[in-house]
Amino acid sequence: MHIIIPEMRDVQACAKVYIEAYKTAPWNEVYETAEIETYIGNYLNSDVKCCFALVENDEIKGVALGLVVPSISGPYLRIEDFCVDSNVQM
Repeated sequence: MHIIIPEMRDVQACAKVYIEAYKTAPWNEVYETAEIETYIGNYLNSDVKCCFALVENDEIKGVALGLVVPSISGPYLRIEDFCVDSNVQM
């Protein structure tokens, strides 16, 4: 497994992981694919937001979305969303 910074071509795969992760307990959330693709795309197209993806066998298995937050001692990353394909969770 390795971590990548996804590109726009990866948005569909990231959205699939996100939707599948959040549709189960304890969240039981329902999202439209286009809604999540736009949400993730906004992270990819921002200077203050970022996205990372966990990849295994050329497939995206996890997604982390975060904000770069300025502080007195320097910027830091605050994770806003984090989800992993249930098939690769231990």
